[in-house]
Amino acid sequence: MGCFTVSTRDKNVTTSFDDYDLMNAVGNMPVIFLVGMRGAGKTTLGRALADKLGWLFADTDEILCARCGKTVSEIVQEGGWSGFRKKEAALLRDVARPYTVVSTGGGMILREENRRFMKETGFCCYLEASAALLARRQRDDPKLAQRPALKAGIETLVGGDPLRTEIVALLRERSALYQKAAHRRHPAAGTGACLT
Repeated sequence: MGCFTVSTRDKNVTTSFDDYDLMNAVGNMPVIFLVGMRGAGKTTLGRALADKLGWLFADTDEILCARCGKTVSEIVQEGGWSGFRKKEAALLRDVARPYTVVSTGGGMILREENRRFMKETGFCCYLEASAALLARRQRDDPKLAQRPALKAGIETLVGGDPLRTEIVALLRERSALYQKAAHRRHPAAGTGACLT
């Protein structure tokens, strides 16, 4: 597999992916799924990678919000997380087209059918990030800050960081699921990520 690096600081993008590498990676059509926690950089990396490859780009959260005419928070308020997850699972199959880089929502891997679909349909990459990095990015990004809490009832010590505590708990629950879905794990570094 080739290397893809994107740096958000200097907008540097390099890659040596080609269609042959991608098709041989899993023996299926050339589609790349990026999975990982909210704030791991899936959308930033996915857009840059799609642009570099000359492929289409699909962000499942953005498309779902556009189709519903609502924010993630509004969709969750209306039908709960289970309703949101059902809509997101249906959408995953719609956007998985040849020559597309798909940035998935952080909870896409919660359904076994989604994990299996991504692994069997294309190349799935888990962008792995620390709780500290994810918390920092979520605080710094106004769009991420508007998202609903993912885990209810989390208690923290006095002076603790509720967002970081929530992220640590979610990473404990989801890390193994991200790994099951993915063909490869790659660190989501503070300034970029390399798929090798």
